[in-house]
Amino acid sequence: MERQRVIFLVLLIAWTIFRLVRYLRMSAARRPQPAIPPSDGGPTPPPAGTAASSAMMATSPIEPAATGGARFAHNLVAAAVFIAGAVVIWALLFLVPAFENVPAMVRMAVGVLATLYLIQLARGAATRVIGAGERHEPPQDNNPIK
Repeated sequence: MERQRVIFLVLLIAWTIFRLVRYLRMSAARRPQPAIPPSDGGPTPPPAGTAASSAMMATSPIEPAATGGARFAHNLVAAAVFIAGAVVIWALLFLVPAFENVPAMVRMAVGVLATLYLIQLARGAATRVIGAGERHEPPQDNNPIK
């Protein structure tokens, strides 16, 4: 029975990796542009690369635009908080002798839920730490809904 579970687990992991690689290849594949322009005389559509790049470059008019250095610092602080928190959570769950009697599946579920909360905590901490240096300037009200 145990051997069958291991075999199914290995097959499940292999199938997941196969699908992930397949989706990544499909998303990275370049689709050829049509060789013949539209014959109705209407405007020709822009190349696919310009539409995608302009959509990716669009920023929120409500939030201030972050510069490259600020974005890197924000991501660095968020990653540091997340990694440190994950190490503490998982070490507490699996290395503390008081939790040895708790089933491993329950400890893993608690660890996953705590890690999901940790993602939000890391984002907030990074915004708080990086945003502290930028508070000397009053924020601009660029809300387009008004």
